[in-house]
Amino acid sequence: MLLSAYKDPQGMISLIRIKRFILRSCEQQFIELIKAGLIQLLYEIVKKSFDNDDLEAELTLYGEIIELLINQQPNIKHIIVFESKLIDDILIIINSIHFTTAKEKLLKIFLAIIQPLDFEQKQKLFKKSVIQQLAYISQPNEYDVYNTALLITKEIIDAGFEGLKEGEQHPYLKQLIKDRIMTKQFSIQFVGLFKAFPLPPIIGRDLTTSIKQLFANINDLALLAECPGVFF
Repeated sequence: MLLSAYKDPQGMISLIRIKRFILRSCEQQFIELIKAGLIQLLYEIVKKSFDNDDLEAELTLYGEIIELLINQQPNIKHIIVFESKLIDDILIIINSIHFTTAKEKLLKIFLAIIQPLDFEQKQKLFKKSVIQQLAYISQPNEYDVYNTALLITKEIIDAGFEGLKEGEQHPYLKQLIKDRIMTKQFSIQFVGLFKAFPLPPIIGRDLTTSIKQLFANINDLALLAECPGVFF
């Protein structure tokens, strides 16, 4: 962490000053800061250090500042998500670093930001290709990173079920198939995506077996029951 301070002292100073200012700010000042480009400024400071061997200090301060913004003034979460590029910035940062601990920390902040959003707001996150990006930047060998990415993905996928009637397909499935996200493992983890959709023959048997033996969730079973040709 000390190495970061030596390699980019100005960036560290800027982040510390921003953090101190936020600690003294009220909600209206937060809103004004965000609309004036605070999120972009934070990203630019961190981005300058992407090539550093030790980016931990900058990432720690970056995460602490974002947490302050969303925890001290929870009413402005929707502004942070939809009137700034924070979501995009976090995904770019995670995709640009190799620090597992930092990835996990940023993903947990990401999860805390989106959990209180309503289903329509979460559906907008799908249009930002959040699920697709998470599928590529998280690996099973990074256990905590991978699990947090799955929780974020689940929040967005579950929002897509809102308002669906029997026989209606999940609105994300065809795009995820087109983007080659529906791997065998992903399909089993998010089996509900196949609601009212023919199960691919190559994974159909595994899906129905897994949902019976591993998940045993009546809602998931009901969703699979809508698939053509599936019998329990």
